[in-house]
Amino acid sequence: MKRLSGDKRKQVEDFKYLRSYIASTEHDVHSRLGKVWDALDQLDKIWKSNLPANLKRNFFREGVEPVLLYGSVSWTLTISGKENRRSIH
Repeated sequence: MKRLSGDKRKQVEDFKYLRSYIASTEHDVHSRLGKVWDALDQLDKIWKSNLPANLKRNFFREGVEPVLLYGSVSWTLTISGKENRRSIH
């Protein structure tokens, strides 16, 4: 791509901006799911503990869901993307 100033710029399919992938929803969803699994692993002791289920649910809602849903208002999901997102719940 050539800019008005004459500089040449590489055209890309997508790029990361503020921790979200721009132009590729599927890429961003895949990246988010990886981060969610990391968050779930970090809370492994809680999941295996004898804490009440409602408290574990609160940990999930407060500590894991925000990782998954960050930037989701701008997603345009395909059917497979929706299925990927559902797999985390």
